[in-house]
Parts: sequence; structure tokens; C-alpha cells
Amino acid sequence: MKTNRKKSREVLMQVLYQSLINKEDPLDTLSNLKDLIKDDDDYKDIGNLDYEYMENTIKNYTLHLSDIDKDIENNLINWKLDRISKLDLIILRLSLCEIKYDSSIPNVVSVNEAIELSKTFCDDKSRKYINGILTKFI
Repeated sequence: MKTNRKKSREVLMQVLYQSLINKEDPLDTLSNLKDLIKDDDDYKDIGNLDYEYMENTIKNYTLHLSDIDKDIENNLINWKLDRISKLDLIILRLSLCEIKYDSSIPNVVSVNEAIELSKTFCDDKSRKYINGILTKFI
């Protein structure tokens, strides 16, 4: 059965956001989600998630988070990292994690997917801001 990378990325963004807000390990959050999807019929329609991609990305994200944050901060103009909304920050981190540590995903795809996530979950200003930062990495 073919996995859905776009949906996997969206769910991964939500897992990373939830783990940040709840101060949980993202792998634990993902594991809990997998159990929920497996055991609850209400979540069966979530699609065929690419758990290998999600787990590998979480591992890279966790391992390289300080470097990813430095890259983001180095490209901020008159802003500090702690002023960015948590959701915008998660989208930026996720995309940069893919760009820097997953050579199987073209950089332009990571940026485009980040913009799509921001269109769905953020406002227009966030989308433009995220695009402005991420295009510096492609």
C-alpha cells in the first residue's frame, strides 16, 4: 500500500507542535498517535502515513534542533526566535530539517510543502515570512 507523504508531513507537523506544547518527546507523541490510529476507528481514514519518514525526520529534528534554530535565527531580520509563533517555528524547523538532513527530498519540495502547511494552518503574513526565510536555503 502506497504511503501519503504530504499527509505524513502534515501529521508530523502536528506531532512536533503537540510535543513542543506538551513538552513531550516527539517519538513518544508519534507512538501514541500510531496506537490511537490503530485502535480507534474514527482515525482509520487518516490515510497511509509514512511512519519511516516521520520517525527518521523526528530523529534528525531532535538531533540537530540547535543547528536548525541557529540557521533560522541567522536569517531573521529584527526578530528573535522566541518571537516567532510556535506553529510558524515548527513549520520552519521541519522544512529546514528536510532540507539539511534528508537528501531524498528536493529542497524546493520541502519549501513548497512548508508554504502549503502555512496556507492551511497560518495566516497570510506567516506564509510570506516562512517563504522568505526558507528560500534562502534553496
